[in-house]
Amino acid sequence: MSSKYSQEKKLAAVQAHIKGEGGIRQIARDYQVSRGALIQWVAYYKKNGCLPDTTPKTTPSPHPLQFKLEVLYWQQLHDASDLKTAVTFKLRGMEIVSKWRKHYLQGGKFRLIRDRDGKVKLVEKKKLVVRPKSPVPVKKADNLPQES
Repeated sequence: MSSKYSQEKKLAAVQAHIKGEGGIRQIARDYQVSRGALIQWVAYYKKNGCLPDTTPKTTPSPHPLQFKLEVLYWQQLHDASDLKTAVTFKLRGMEIVSKWRKHYLQGGKFRLIRDRDGKVKLVEKKKLVVRPKSPVPVKKADNLPQES
């Protein structure tokens, strides 16, 4: 994942906002960055004291299923926004939380499993097919009582 903005530019914009040099809108305009990105960077910086690492990774390292489920459970338990959840769990961006929730709601935990290439597997639950049993012919036994 390549970053649209350099780490230096991000840090300068965040520090300008924290120092009170202007509001989000003004700082975003001055540094030519998007307001949404600046909001995420500021929140992440305030919580963790640094910016998220956005250097490209050589190997994909998808988060394990259990971690994704814990993140979604925590978000629901605390009624937290995607941004607050991403900052709390030190994720690169809030979009990933939104994506995980969307996949979970579409297909349950099986939709959150990734393959070795890092792509989401479209795993669907196997549907149990209930086949109707063929009618078994019942023979009248000689020793059964007759209806009157």
